[in-house]
Amino acid sequence: CQLLDAVVEHRDGTAKAGWKLLNVTTAVQAIDHETSEYSFVRGTKQILGFRKLRYRPGALGQVKIARDAEYKSHLLVSPTLAAVLVGAGVRGLALRRAEQMGL
Repeated sequence: CQLLDAVVEHRDGTAKAGWKLLNVTTAVQAIDHETSEYSFVRGTKQILGFRKLRYRPGALGQVKIARDAEYKSHLLVSPTLAAVLVGAGVRGLALRRAEQMGL
């Protein structure tokens, strides 16, 4: 992944320095297609949304953070990295298990 410096501007000026954007460059095939339920964008094989989502156990392997290769808006993190992020008090972050998302 990459950490990119960011400038945050708002109507009252520019926010203090130190903001970063996270660009996750690794993608993994993680969806368990046998147990998940989803729909496709009409006329394609691109996933539109989920009714039920399950990931394959161990899909991340040794990787600590990756995008889901088939649904790129989902970032997947290892339990180890999740614990570090929570313990460090990282702001602007919400970690959820797929089963906690109402899918």
